[in-house]
Amino acid sequence: MIRAIVRFLGGRPFALAVAVAGLVAAMVTPISVAGQFTPPSFPCTMQVDFYNKLRRLTGTVNAECYTGRLGHSAPFGNWGVRSNYGQFYDGHQFSGWKYGDGWKQWNSCTTREAAFRGPSTCGVHYNDGRITSSTHPQISLCSRQKASPDSENRYARVFYPVGAPDSTQPCSYWVPGVQVFSGLRMELYELDAAPPFTTLASDSDFVTTLRYPTVTVPISCTGGRCSGESRWYAQQRVDNTGVTAQIKVRVAYY
Repeated sequence: MIRAIVRFLGGRPFALAVAVAGLVAAMVTPISVAGQFTPPSFPCTMQVDFYNKLRRLTGTVNAECYTGRLGHSAPFGNWGVRSNYGQFYDGHQFSGWKYGDGWKQWNSCTTREAAFRGPSTCGVHYNDGRITSSTHPQISLCSRQKASPDSENRYARVFYPVGAPDSTQPCSYWVPGVQVFSGLRMELYELDAAPPFTTLASDSDFVTTLRYPTVTVPISCTGGRCSGESRWYAQQRVDNTGVTAQIKVRVAYY
């Protein structure tokens, strides 16, 4: 059968690997008994958690500027994260500093400051000090925000089965010495919804994308339990605005 697959696929190794993997999966899937399937058991599960901290905003944002739009309360809003490993939701994925509606929010409309504040209300819309203009030293510009408190936010969590189905080998047998995560990104959204008229998916505003270098997580095992944690990584590039944040990854097997 394998030779037939090779001839059918023209000898392409990658396509062969995919086909063989599908064949093996079909072979190990239990036969239905009385209308019920018994899924294969795996030696253990890998849990991966993704965190961010040192969240800062020093650039301009034009997201929450709709004063007359249903469900919007300019200029502040909670931010969510869509990443390689999960969707945004109304939670603590990228917490800001201004408390409102149960969340730590961000000033999400810095391009229309005059519409929301006077020149003497810097502390109302910004919380990270003033920047003095180089061309007009007598003028202090309000422009910086930072998360407060500066705590870790878990923005995604995923689970993967580890090892061969129904293997008798222990979990540690299948655990590598290091886990590598490439191409990580955080797409940030200012979250809004006015149920039942709109949803988060339809009414949230894209802010920017933060892209990160390859993250490595060294794994160690003690007493039959294996886990690891990366160092903190700064973003490689920020699209469109001056948003910055660091990320790290934690891995645990159980």
